Amino acid sequence: MASNGIIFRANGKRAEIFKDVIDQFNFDYTCLISDKEPQFEVDNYYFFRDCIFGDTYKEHHISNLDDEFLKAMSDSESLFYEMLERYNLFQHFWHYRERRFFYLKCLSFWKKILIEKRVKVIVFMTIPHTGFDFLIFKLAKILNIETISFYRLPTVGHFCSLYLLRDLDDPLPALKNVSKEVIDGNGNEYLSDRISCFLKVNATPEYATFTGAESSTNLVECRNFSNLEFALKKIKKRLEAISRLWSYLRLLDFIPRLLIKFDDIRAKQRVNVIDPGTLNRFVLVPLHFQPEASTSPLGGHYVLQFLFINQIADLLPDDVQIAIKFNPRNGDLSRFLRGLMPLSDKIVFIDKSFDSSLLIEKSICVATVTGTVGWEAVAKGKPVLLFGDCFYKYAPGVFRIRSFASLVEALEIILAGEGGASESEFTKFLWMLQKNTFEGWVDHRYQAISRLDANENNIILKNKIFEAIDQSR
Repeated sequence: MASNGIIFRANGKRAEIFKDVIDQFNFDYTCLISDKEPQFEVDNYYFFRDCIFGDTYKEHHISNLDDEFLKAMSDSESLFYEMLERYNLFQHFWHYRERRFFYLKCLSFWKKILIEKRVKVIVFMTIPHTGFDFLIFKLAKILNIETISFYRLPTVGHFCSLYLLRDLDDPLPALKNVSKEVIDGNGNEYLSDRISCFLKVNATPEYATFTGAESSTNLVECRNFSNLEFALKKIKKRLEAISRLWSYLRLLDFIPRLLIKFDDIRAKQRVNVIDPGTLNRFVLVPLHFQPEASTSPLGGHYVLQFLFINQIADLLPDDVQIAIKFNPRNGDLSRFLRGLMPLSDKIVFIDKSFDSSLLIEKSICVATVTGTVGWEAVAKGKPVLLFGDCFYKYAPGVFRIRSFASLVEALEIILAGEGGASESEFTKFLWMLQKNTFEGWVDHRYQAISRLDANENNIILKNKIFEAIDQSR
């Protein structure tokens, strides 16, 4: 029986790092979850889409889940169901009873693997957010298994940064102690270009934040392919992905898809979009792109964004509004609007085309789950109401909202015109951020703009994984 196992979750070229990990460490059991079969030997390989949609668990029988264990996982269960929203129109994800059955099979399967193979380390090259990987992560926490994951800082210009993430509830705990750090002078001279770029975020096009969207600009800047070659490669990859998804779809699945799309279009038509120039005092709420890891799992139950918006609206005085800015890719807009309290003068909408930087400067504060816009607000000295968990939760000017009481306290400070970070406080936080992050990327969308090519990047990631595994032993 294995006594020292490892599971590695990665797609694309990042999966190749696993061979170096296997060569470096003496693991008795090795398991790869990826989008392509490895060219090196592992004990088990699972195709990641089969893990997502359930083909991996078809022959598995549930026999290892008792009441005590299911209660320990109950909070994770509700978040797991929300993650399935991105796949809710695929065959068996339509109904609760099918989701529940799928959850139990997935949970049971991975619990069996982790215990029987005596897994000691699990590496996620990106934050677990597709359902099955989230359950593996939560199982690992219950079973005291070491987890290693990577997540990114907002990307400004060509500077892509990552940090090691071990706990979804506290992504960068080292930043808790930022107030104890002392920096002589203004601190700017200690900051690298990679981090000092945040002092100029969105000041010019050169320092614009990158959202991860693939655009013609990214194609032009990609240095590994000519424009045509790169475009053809992307088209081929997209078509291959679509063809693979067909195996999980039924023809009937397209009917509710079309109905929901039509419902979202009608819902947006009912919303009155105003000119932000008419706003006086307001809280800015730019909606997240959903579904995505920034709200699920990092937002917890606030993946339903109307929950925190309604809470704020109930507490604001009559002369302060909530200005909601649409995201270019709002998911399930109809459900969001149904959950929002009846629209009135208190809650207004702004078109997605308006410049967020100007809106931040004009607002009294920004409210977000974990969005990049919150980080931009911190950089501009604006207070932030943060409802999820992300790297800047300990930044000056950020109010991490855990309860109604904490929201009331934060709003009292903000409405009095206080609560924002000073430049020296922000610089001190950047200095601590520099100490606890490094240059790199794990999502292929960032390769085109990064200063690092794929090989340079893989070397950095490999060394970070080596260090983390050594520390866990």
